[in-house]
Amino acid sequence: VKPYAPFSRGASDLQIDFLTYVTVAGGNFPFHFLDELGQEELREVISFLCEEFAAYHSWNEAMHSCVEEMQKISEIADMDLAIATIIEVVTGLLECNRASIWMIDDSSREAWTRKLSPDLGGFSEIRIPLGAGFVGNCYQSQVTLNIPDAYEDPRFDKSVDKKTGYRTRAVLCAPIVASHQVVAVIQAMNKESDSEFNSRDEILLRILGQAAASHLRSCESKSSQQVQLLRKDAVIEACHDLASMKGTGALPLLKTLHKTYGKLFRAKRMAMTVVQNTRLVRLVTDDEFRSLTTQDFAKACGLVGAVVSERRSVICFSPESDSRYNSLIDLPAAREMSYTFPILDGSSLRAVVQWTSSERPAKGSREASDSLAYNELNSKHREVLDQLHEFVAIYLRRIFPNESIAAKITTTMNKLRAIGAMRKAQQAMEAGADPGASTGSALGGSALGALVSKVAAANKKQQEEPAQEDAPKPE
Repeated sequence: VKPYAPFSRGASDLQIDFLTYVTVAGGNFPFHFLDELGQEELREVISFLCEEFAAYHSWNEAMHSCVEEMQKISEIADMDLAIATIIEVVTGLLECNRASIWMIDDSSREAWTRKLSPDLGGFSEIRIPLGAGFVGNCYQSQVTLNIPDAYEDPRFDKSVDKKTGYRTRAVLCAPIVASHQVVAVIQAMNKESDSEFNSRDEILLRILGQAAASHLRSCESKSSQQVQLLRKDAVIEACHDLASMKGTGALPLLKTLHKTYGKLFRAKRMAMTVVQNTRLVRLVTDDEFRSLTTQDFAKACGLVGAVVSERRSVICFSPESDSRYNSLIDLPAAREMSYTFPILDGSSLRAVVQWTSSERPAKGSREASDSLAYNELNSKHREVLDQLHEFVAIYLRRIFPNESIAAKITTTMNKLRAIGAMRKAQQAMEAGADPGASTGSALGGSALGALVSKVAAANKKQQEEPAQEDAPKPE
């Protein structure tokens, strides 16, 4: 016979034996057991029976509340709001003052959650390794952990309490399992009565966690789809704006890109450096995008220079600590993410774009979810960025023509004009005329003049080519 599992801790063997008998007998013939007890033993088991009845009544009320609250949560589509509501429900039903739910990311071996960050004006993602702490141990063992005092357990990291001033006491962690795999860990801390969590709390937390994890996975998928659509709309809008500008200048380009990177990946600041032959020209605007100045660099330097040399992106946190960082050409980003990307036009490097963001990307691809921070492992992020940069490269081709090609054409035409002038002078001397008498038509009907005209026409055609011809069609 399986012994009765009491809600209350510290039950005696006699109390457990009595309620085991009652449950096995289906509530019948209780006095067959009670008649054999003395007065003190009788008072003991009756008192325990009353305590368990009150606990069951409370449990029944909690279960009704749990069902009602989870029905409300199921109607919430926004993940951040859903997480906040789940935490509120858990702390209310378990009568504790803190709770959290950690989703498992197997690709990065981390658990993540989202928390309201007043400094950022919204929610931010928090990630912890799966190899340590109560959450990691619960994940690995797939067993509920009920810790009466966290400070007595070596797995607890006290440094967090020292930073926040919070004193963690009782901790309850429950694994959420789906298809024999832990998909989340739900955690509650500190009963308001300063007591320990009981078996009722354990069961209730697992029920809440199972429903919550299932709903959050659904929110994650829906949120990702919405973000992807918003990103595509942002790229289409940017391409339309650039196409309508028809190469009017760098200032409207920077204004459009600043807005677009903000929509795509929550960029706070953005800068562009144009590659002109062997020089780097950094484009600098005021905060209102009313004026534009340039800074010339004779050689590649900073993170921008690293991208120019290697033709691949550089992504780092707090770039000032990177030995390649140069404050003259790179954006400041203390305790922020820095993203530096090449903008290629075929095999030619047109420019380098750099932006910063206060939101750190998730590790691992997690393409089922999609935070607003750029993730280099997420193929959808790379795809939308490539589409934008392809169109920007075409725009840059109009306002910053390739200097080496222009220089070659100009040099060739100057040489041809000089040769023509020399031949004209020679012909004039042979004819006994003034060598400087005619200059404007020195190459008029000659083959040399035709060649100059051909080169000039090709150059003019390249410069006057409509901006829309090579424009990619955004999806």
